[in-house]
Amino acid sequence: MRFALHAAALGIRAAFVNQPVEVSALRPLFSRSPGIGNGRLDLVVRLGRGPQMPRSLRRSVQAVIV
Repeated sequence: MRFALHAAALGIRAAFVNQPVEVSALRPLFSRSPGIGNGRLDLVVRLGRGPQMPRSLRRSVQAVIV
């Protein structure tokens, strides 16, 4: 989370792309790609610059706290 927040402060967008590593048959293919040997790849993050996207809708504090 700190990494993503720091990237945002620098104007860099970060997005988690975890679907490929959640499929057990694809995980070994992704682990070989960055050269981590027999390690297990659990997280894929996409970084780059792009336009600001609309923020996710959030419920108000009053709607959450009872």
